[in-house]
Amino acid sequence: LSLVLGLLMGAGFGGLNEFNERFFRTGEDVRDRVNLKFLGYLPTIGGKLGKEEKPGETQVDAKTTQSLSAAERRARMRVSIDSPASMFSETLRSAKIAFDVVMEGQGSRVIGVISVLPGEGKSTVAANLAGLLAANGSKTLLIDGDLRNPGLSRGLGMETEQGLMEAVVSGQTWQSVGKIDRQTKLAIIPAVLRGHFSHTSELLSSAGMRRFIENAKETFEYIVVDLPPLGPVVDAKA
Repeated sequence: LSLVLGLLMGAGFGGLNEFNERFFRTGEDVRDRVNLKFLGYLPTIGGKLGKEEKPGETQVDAKTTQSLSAAERRARMRVSIDSPASMFSETLRSAKIAFDVVMEGQGSRVIGVISVLPGEGKSTVAANLAGLLAANGSKTLLIDGDLRNPGLSRGLGMETEQGLMEAVVSGQTWQSVGKIDRQTKLAIIPAVLRGHFSHTSELLSSAGMRRFIENAKETFEYIVVDLPPLGPVVDAKA
């Protein structure tokens, strides 16, 4: 009996250890296991922000996220603008310094923002990074490149008939579909969801998309693209 219990306990501890190894807990984990540079932690943005709560400092669960109003979702997309001294904004500044060093001398800088799974906050990060860059005076373009699930466009409350897909397919420039934020002068290219479109990966890797980006690079110092998550679809890999 003791032998059986010992084997079961050993198997249990082994399984628990294997389960724990699936997660990144520190910056060293990221550097050691995937050989990528770790830039910092982004704190969870608060849900319904009260008078005494500051964006970037409170915690939120999934139920709170689902219950957010349109105004509250837009507020999440503007933390770096409305709370520039928050830890969230400081981490994004660290990221900016890092990619400025890496891409020094490249002219206009194109930055893709991805996640592994949906719901991890990539659209929020993309919007806040672009907003921070624009608020600092840099000419910045934010593109919703998640054509299957344009959460960025929804979060910003953008209602439009034309977006990235229409511009790329018809050969239009960013000026024809872009919207300008009046406060920061951030230019935004939304995505319009039109039923089921299964060839989004081909569109993102097409010659038309490359021409669209090259045209935008003539105007903007930074181009931030909110890409689809890597896990469920292949679009970002294209």
